[in-house]
Amino acid sequence: MSAEKTFYAVDAHGFLHRAYHALPGFTTSRGLEVGAVFGFARFLVRLVKDIRPDYLAVCFDSPARTFRHEMYSAYKANRVKTDEALVKQLVFAREITAGLGLKVLACDGLEADDYMAWIARNARAAGARAVLVTTDKDICQLVSDGISVWTGGKEPLRGAEYVREKFGVAPGQMADYLAIVGDSSDNVPGVRGAGPKTAAALIAEFGTLDSILAAAQAGDTRIKPKIAQSLLDNRETALLSRRLVELNAPVPDSFVISEFAPAEPAAETLFELFKKYEFRDLAALARASSPQALLPVSSREQEIFALAARAGEVLLFTDSENILFGVTGEKFCVLPRAGLTAAQKGALFPVISNNAVLKIGWDIKSALHACGFCPAGGEIVHCFDLMLAAYCLNPSAPHLDFDSLAVENLGLMLPQAGGAGKLAVMAGHAFELCSEFSARLEKEGLWDLFVKTEIPLVSVLCRMEAAGIKVDTGILERAGQALSAVAAQSEAAIQAVSGHPVNINSPKQLAEFLFGELGINPGHKTKTGFSTDEEVLSRLAGEYPVAAEIIKYREAAKLKSVYVDGLLEAADAAGRVHTFFDQAGTATGRLSSSRPNLQNIPVRSEQGRLIRSAFAADDGKVFIAADYSQIDLRVLAHESGDPALCAAFESGGDIHTQTASEMFGVMPGMVDPEMRRRAKAINFGIVYGQGAAGLAKGLDIPVRQAREFIEHYFGVYAALREWIDETIRSAEETCAVRTLSGRLRRFPEIRSGGISAAAAQRAAVNTVIQGGSADVIKSAMLGIYPLLGRFGAEMLLQIHDELLFELPAEKAGSFIPVLRDMMEHAVKLRVPLAVTVKRGVNWQDMEAVK
Repeated sequence: MSAEKTFYAVDAHGFLHRAYHALPGFTTSRGLEVGAVFGFARFLVRLVKDIRPDYLAVCFDSPARTFRHEMYSAYKANRVKTDEALVKQLVFAREITAGLGLKVLACDGLEADDYMAWIARNARAAGARAVLVTTDKDICQLVSDGISVWTGGKEPLRGAEYVREKFGVAPGQMADYLAIVGDSSDNVPGVRGAGPKTAAALIAEFGTLDSILAAAQAGDTRIKPKIAQSLLDNRETALLSRRLVELNAPVPDSFVISEFAPAEPAAETLFELFKKYEFRDLAALARASSPQALLPVSSREQEIFALAARAGEVLLFTDSENILFGVTGEKFCVLPRAGLTAAQKGALFPVISNNAVLKIGWDIKSALHACGFCPAGGEIVHCFDLMLAAYCLNPSAPHLDFDSLAVENLGLMLPQAGGAGKLAVMAGHAFELCSEFSARLEKEGLWDLFVKTEIPLVSVLCRMEAAGIKVDTGILERAGQALSAVAAQSEAAIQAVSGHPVNINSPKQLAEFLFGELGINPGHKTKTGFSTDEEVLSRLAGEYPVAAEIIKYREAAKLKSVYVDGLLEAADAAGRVHTFFDQAGTATGRLSSSRPNLQNIPVRSEQGRLIRSAFAADDGKVFIAADYSQIDLRVLAHESGDPALCAAFESGGDIHTQTASEMFGVMPGMVDPEMRRRAKAINFGIVYGQGAAGLAKGLDIPVRQAREFIEHYFGVYAALREWIDETIRSAEETCAVRTLSGRLRRFPEIRSGGISAAAAQRAAVNTVIQGGSADVIKSAMLGIYPLLGRFGAEMLLQIHDELLFELPAEKAGSFIPVLRDMMEHAVKLRVPLAVTVKRGVNWQDMEAVK
């Protein structure tokens, strides 16, 4: 056998522990914790795929007592009991290991280290190099020519030189070294008073533990008297410690090296295994066994168009290059996404517009854009969007893509290569998924949400994206110049202090300058060094002007790169920017905007307001902005039914002033700005699940005082406290919450305990509130959409609780009361909805309309 053959032996428990703590609360949709086994499985897959060892064994510790416990009853007695969630995953890990075609080694009474020592010696005897994959220092005693240790990361293999540098002894002396030093992780006692340096020095001088003990007995002057006495007093303990750490236990198994060659895993078995634990990324390993072959791609274009014109259902799928249009999984045509001909559009558009025909596909909105189709004013495209169905069923799903849905619902791995062939496979299973999702939506009480809210919004958002919003490139360019000047001025001020160039964009160089050269107290230290984030700089800015200049530089640089440059690049030939509204991008049901993000245009700084003013209406038109007033708090009042909170909104007064009045025991007219600020912080803190520590930080007050504020708040709004407790209790019972519209969000981790459960509790309450607010604004969008054509208006943007419209200036007066009435009655709540309307020729210079 060639010495180039390699045998890898893996300490399973070490990697499982590491993954368990790296992925806390990592659960399946059923609430089963699988973080440890997921991390472990990914490591094994990488090991096999990247390193390709000739032989591989995965070694597990015995769950029962070992022979070392018989020697020393306190062996490992100091260890905290393993979490039950991890204990369960140890069993899963063996199943995963076997499923990957790898050898599992485990035996009552033996530890993984014993098996690794057995492998190392036998592998060398068989002529193979051994690599022991572990972080346990006990294994270092096995290192020799042809036997090395690897931690499993990016570090190189560790040999004898590493052991000498790390511990000061040769690998063969490690057992004697540990007998003196002891091992706290295993509760191996060692010699009291003898640390690593003493042990290494003694071994360097005398060679072995036996020689050291003999020298101590003989009164050798080379050993300090105090250490010599400790060695004599702890002689038996040292010898016992050596027996505990030595790795020469008899292993009952026979060693046949060929039995450790990784087997080709049964792809179908592996696929089912990864599907069982919902490891969608790992399931891709089984793609070669996909039971679904690529379907042929039809090009019978005219035949398909003719069939579609008479069909009740058609298929519509797209990728970056192709459009698949058909009537069944076998009868379809593939069209080029770029450059559809007028004849092709003439055949497609009547079918898309025909509400007697159901369009089935994945991400229908993108498909409509790909076809060049924009709904006419008020038009709703009749469709079944598989992506939105999956989103309604589980908005928190970590993967919302057709491949993952095929794995989960059909037990099918799609081919990894894209193109028309993959679209054909997707189309081939579309009707099956449509039927499956329809049944589940009905069963889960989500059908109305799907067909009355999410599906109609496809057309609304498609039209909004197609309309875009005009930007004044001249204003943007001037804003860019102004921002560049601000950044340059701040950079010059910073370098005047430093006396040399400082890369302000480098956190490392900035930290060296501030905390090294200037000697500023940095406060706390992060894992990567001293932080120079906004929180730290804001704290320092009052005392150190250079910190304020860094903040100014960063803000100016960000505004220019993200907003000015980004918007100029995104604008089309007509100067309009077309954002993408993600309908399935948040777990609460809120819409998000990207490419570019127009929901986060800055408004607080002077430069930010200048950028906002660049968004302008066309000549002869105006912008109308309608914003729900304190919608989250109104939804909170509705959901909780708290009498005091509801009364505050019903009176039509300011909720924060009313809250301050109740909390501080003064008349509303006596509430000062600071009282209102604190009341506002608590009101919104309740919405976002903020605790005393967060409130204290936001108000810059002691945690004790913040806790008192919160207690007083819930004294005023007692029913609100009861509602929060009941919402959490119900979420723990059902692992889910619902919003106003019946939208469902699942929280399988809420029963897991610890940090992840606490976060799930906060998210459960927040989802009901923010999800309810999303329901309200979506209802308003759907209500006003059919009326836009009457006023020649376009709905351009949705910014969470605000809608922005563009329409002829002469129509604005008649449009505003219709808009306000529609929004204020979009959803019936216990408390009235209030809408603030503004009008202007650009987005910044808007004036309130009474």
